Amino acid sequence: MAFFDRFLLRVPVLPVSDDGFAALLQLGDTVSPPAQPLTADDRAALAAATPAVMLPDAVLQALQAARAWLQTQTIAVSDRRWRQLVRLLQVQAASEGRTAVDLADLWLLPLAVAPEPDAVPRVALWVAEQLLQVRADDATGLARAVEAFERQLDLEQRANPDEADSAAGKMALARAIAPRGEPEGSGMTRLMSQTLEAQLVQRYSPAHVAARVAQLDEVLAGARPRRVAAAQAHQQLAAQLAGHLWCPPSLVRGWLAVLADSHDSLAQWVARGEAARAGFAALPLDDQAPSQAPAPLSLA
Repeated sequence: MAFFDRFLLRVPVLPVSDDGFAALLQLGDTVSPPAQPLTADDRAALAAATPAVMLPDAVLQALQAARAWLQTQTIAVSDRRWRQLVRLLQVQAASEGRTAVDLADLWLLPLAVAPEPDAVPRVALWVAEQLLQVRADDATGLARAVEAFERQLDLEQRANPDEADSAAGKMALARAIAPRGEPEGSGMTRLMSQTLEAQLVQRYSPAHVAARVAQLDEVLAGARPRRVAAAQAHQQLAAQLAGHLWCPPSLVRGWLAVLADSHDSLAQWVARGEAARAGFAALPLDDQAPSQAPAPLSLA
């Protein structure tokens, strides 16, 4: 264990996939060196710059939170390893021209503290969600609420009074008694059609419409800030990661995709909620109807 503890980074390397196996067998014996390897002067300059890199309070607090969480996961990390990890974080920042470590540098933490390969994804997920705030905003509740309003709007838009069943008979009678030769859609048939149309349209009191709109406004008032917050989190993380040369691009894309998907989902449901709101606001009004608000929709 003491020997194993001296390997700071433990990077899981999976076997080649089935799709890449043929390419593995055809690899040449030589591997091209990096185009611009670090020189001795580069390394000396980096070593000189590293001690001056600061550890902000936010990073110290994050490391303390990580230590506490790892203890709950029965993952032991030696004091020596914590000090070596901090040194590595400072080297990372210095190599990228920064004078302070930031939270995004902690993507390295799982590779330093996980005792076995299977623990790396679990620790990495905790780092992303708890330290970098890369977590999906669950829009399930918003989706259920908006769908409930959409169903209610559909019912109220299609609602007809009881005499709607006799509409076809009344129109047939109007056509039968209309003067011979009168064009369809004019004269008596036109008057009857307009009368029936007025009868068949369900109209609502202003209090009814105002109650539906107000309840939906309350739902949207809670959803819009979440949509804005998701967009801001995406922008801030993208800007923060722009200069992080060590962080794997695939990891960056995954983090940003989580925030982008959250924003897109919230934006979709907010847009549908706003469309439903417009539908309720456009319901036909009956100013003479009793001023009685309907019971609020159950959104549980």
